[in-house]
Amino acid sequence: QKLVLKVDMYDEKSRSKALKTAVSAE
Repeated sequence: QKLVLKVDMYDEKSRSKALKTAVSAE
C-alpha cells in the first residue's frame, strides 16, 4: 500500500512537471 502511494505521488510529480514543460513550450 505504501509503495503504491509512493509511485502514485511520483507519477503525479512527473505529470505536473510535464504539464509545466508543455505550458512553457507553448
